[in-house]
Amino acid sequence: MNPRDLRSYAFAGQLRIYNDYVLSGYEAVVTMADDQHVMVLTHDLVRTYELNLSWGEFTRRFTLRADTTAEKQALLLRNTLRNIATKADKSVAVILERYLDEPPTLTEVTVKAPKNAPQNVIIRADYHRHTCIELRRENGVVTYVPLGDGTIDVHTTGAEKFDAEFMHVMDDYPPEKAAQLYVQFALHLGATPEALTELGRLTTISKKEYDMATAKPVTEGTKKPAPAVKNAPPAAKKATTAAEKPAKAAPAVKTAPEAKEKAAPAAKTAPAKKTAPAAKKDSAKAPARREPGERKPSAASRFQDLIMEGKLTDDEIFATVKKEFSLSDDKRSYVAWYRNYLIKKGKTPPAMKEAKKAA
Repeated sequence: MNPRDLRSYAFAGQLRIYNDYVLSGYEAVVTMADDQHVMVLTHDLVRTYELNLSWGEFTRRFTLRADTTAEKQALLLRNTLRNIATKADKSVAVILERYLDEPPTLTEVTVKAPKNAPQNVIIRADYHRHTCIELRRENGVVTYVPLGDGTIDVHTTGAEKFDAEFMHVMDDYPPEKAAQLYVQFALHLGATPEALTELGRLTTISKKEYDMATAKPVTEGTKKPAPAVKNAPPAAKKATTAAEKPAKAAPAVKTAPEAKEKAAPAAKTAPAKKTAPAAKKDSAKAPARREPGERKPSAASRFQDLIMEGKLTDDEIFATVKKEFSLSDDKRSYVAWYRNYLIKKGKTPPAMKEAKKAA
């Protein structure tokens, strides 16, 4: 992604949380960006000002707004400058007017999309306009990638719960351009190999970008579940309440890494169905059958399960997951990555099993 393309996306600051009140972040306009820094115009209701931020700081403080355009955010900021946050340096007004003279658009952003990119990928947003990329729906379970201020990862949850939280559908927002921006954020926030694999189906990711994103330490982010919005319209209150309830159409699926790891042992101890011959086979050779609506196993969870079992060498672990999920040979590094991931999450995986030497 050309850093200059960042000007074409709409942004807002982090949520403002006051006890039980939650308000959206202030509008922000990116006026310039290069490989090291991002120039942003924003306000705090008193003063309108310009920030010169590193990429890492920018990705932590601002988030994508897929429900509007960069030009509309600039117009809102100009109105705020004139009527509310009137304290500002003269240069701020000049910079904003120059931006609005020729406002950039998403059509100017070029994307190198892979061949046979998946269809039916949708950009969605929650009540506070935080976005996610909905990848697919299978048996009442939604797989998606949300954009937050922590490590970018793949999440799954019940369709009803998902629709209640991410209620806004951005039909006219190009998924490949959103994916390209997610990759840019991943370079500074970090991303799991599974997330990059999914994003790589929508936009081209270079080896350098892949290595940079996966080298970042795993973080949960600072954004916590938002309290109920007291001043929200009735429809929003209803949606917020529905999002807090477990899904009815499918069992609720926890998406935090800790939840994934805790869920794995339960799947191993569940009694196998007598009518399923495959259930008699060793779990390292074939994944267990699942009922409709049951969470679909992922390559990430299988890597972590087999590492924690400690029964197979790293080559055998990769061979097992490769066969089950049709992975390519260039994903061999996933084993070491997930071993480090488990350690960073406070787990104590068994020592790496050595391959038996030939007699």
